[in-house]
Amino acid sequence: MKTIKIKTLLPAFLSGLLLLSASCSKMNDMQKEFVGDGEILYTSRPDSLKANSGMNKIELSWIITSDPKIAGYKIYWNNGNDSLIREINRGTGVEQIKVLLPNLAEGTYSFDIYSYDKAGNQSVKSTILGKVYGALYESSLLPHSFRKLSRSGSDLVVDWMSPEAELTGAEINYQDRTGKAVKIKLAKNTASTILPLFPLAGSFELTSSFIPAPNAIDTFRVTNTVRLPMKDVDWKSYTSVFGHLGSILALSSSGTLVCFVADGNGGFRNQLPVVIDYPWYIFDNVWSYKGNLIGREKETGWLYRYNVTASGERIPPHTRLGPAGKLNAIDTVP
Repeated sequence: MKTIKIKTLLPAFLSGLLLLSASCSKMNDMQKEFVGDGEILYTSRPDSLKANSGMNKIELSWIITSDPKIAGYKIYWNNGNDSLIREINRGTGVEQIKVLLPNLAEGTYSFDIYSYDKAGNQSVKSTILGKVYGALYESSLLPHSFRKLSRSGSDLVVDWMSPEAELTGAEINYQDRTGKAVKIKLAKNTASTILPLFPLAGSFELTSSFIPAPNAIDTFRVTNTVRLPMKDVDWKSYTSVFGHLGSILALSSSGTLVCFVADGNGGFRNQLPVVIDYPWYIFDNVWSYKGNLIGREKETGWLYRYNVTASGERIPPHTRLGPAGKLNAIDTVP
């Protein structure tokens, strides 16, 4: 039985060897047709690839080794439908290549990169994924959040929430009570910020800066305006209240002189008070006299006069009248 099996299988085994030999011969013939009798040549492949995200663009970088044959590179994306081919002036030793690809739609891309030599031989493919940001990402950003706004004398204090992961910092711009433009830069982890001489009914612009990734090449910014919230007047906090030419004038417990302007319908605007004194003075007494306000400044005792104007207009700058002991200079104050 064993002898019969050997005699039966041997021809089949020999036939297989003949077929394998023929196949190898055909493959060698095909290789010679395309490559010739020499070996297949490759340049060094791009190494240490990085993709740095940007706004509708991306920066690709990689290392080329000391291979002196490298004469350029090829980049393919969108399944090979888009490409970039560039020559390079090769130096000696290891070099870094950086390539900026602009005008890209927002999304994630796969980039295939090859190096090649002057004879057209190219490297094995190197692939990297990269993300491009655009208007969709920008519209998703929210300004840096604050916990509360509070007053400290003539200043405004902003207490911030914990920063967002992508936030790098912020900037505040506003006009103070003297009309001076103020700019304050905030670090990422700032807990609170003081805005000196902030107007009672003022507002400030908050610009928040973000980067979508640690290696991003662009910073995204969001700007919004923060206005002090409307609120009803708490008259209990004032020591005296009196009417004057369609307005309610009040001297607060802190000595600040403020004005609530009439709305023309017998009521008053539900808004923060307008500061009368200009610049910032603290009074201990206030009188009205012949269409004017007379105030005695708390620390120096000097008298200051203000002329009340029509609703909505700025109260004009004060006029210093003289020390409190010379009231006869302005007739009799009731």
